[in-house]
This record gives sequence, structure tokens and C-alpha cells, in this order.
Amino acid sequence: MNPYAGAVRMLGRTRGFAWVGARLLHRLDRPFRHRRRSVTSFGTGFPLCYLTVRGRRSGEERVVPLLYVADGDRVVLIASNWGGHRDPAWALNLEAATDATVTVDGSSRVLRPRRARGEEFDRYWAAALELWPGYAGYRRRAGREVPIFVLEPFPAHDGA
Repeated sequence: MNPYAGAVRMLGRTRGFAWVGARLLHRLDRPFRHRRRSVTSFGTGFPLCYLTVRGRRSGEERVVPLLYVADGDRVVLIASNWGGHRDPAWALNLEAATDATVTVDGSSRVLRPRRARGEEFDRYWAAALELWPGYAGYRRRAGREVPIFVLEPFPAHDGA
């Protein structure tokens, strides 16, 4: 890992970084949705995706840039909300959705969302902490269970 990425990972554990990140990073990253790089991933190598999901009440498409954990053809998202006391709006929307679009490096896929539970949750939480150690502090500050969502391809239909 390069020194810049290491410094960002260290800063990511602080309340100040979470405060700034929650208010600023999504605004800076959103315009890069159809590109290979974004403000968050530039120079860090952090995996960033853009989640597009319909609002559970408005029905309007919402786009949010998020770090993700890759697991084969699955995309795993951590609903930490930067340590906020409530689940992020995107997680509530995803909970109500039957599908969502995930864009990585300008390529989009429609996937089926579900919550991780039990051993799967534990495995993905460990992987998330390797990616972004700040999640541990976010979870502590949140005082709530931090949901983990698995977005996976829809099962293939064999036509029979």
C-alpha cells in the first residue's frame, strides 16, 4: 500500500474524517460514476462502486458512491453511515428493493440485494475491516448493528 493510501486509512478511523467524509465525499465522487477513477479511489486503490436504487417512498432513482468488498460476482456493502446512529437512507431503500444497479469502473450490473446474516455476516465484516479499518470505530460510535448487504446475480432460469 502506498503512503497516501495508508494515511487515508489511518485518518479514516477518526471522528473528524467521518464528519467530513459524510458531508463531502459522496458529492465529490458522484460525477465520476461513469469513469474508472473517482476522488475516493484516486491514489488509494480503494474499491468504489456506485449503487443505484429506487427510493422506497419516492420511487426515484438514488445514486450513492460506496466502498465495497468484492466476493466473486457478488458486491458486498457495509451500511455504516460513517458511524451515524441510523442506517443510511440507501440501506433502507435497498432493504425494500428487489433489485439494484451497481456500477464499477463504468460497467453496470443489475443485482439482487439481501442482508448478510450469521457466519456470512462475520466473514464479510472481517473482510470489510481489512479494506477499511475505520468501520470498527463507526460501528462503536453508531451503537447499532451495522447491516451488511450482499448484492448478487439473479438465479439463472433453465427454461424448464
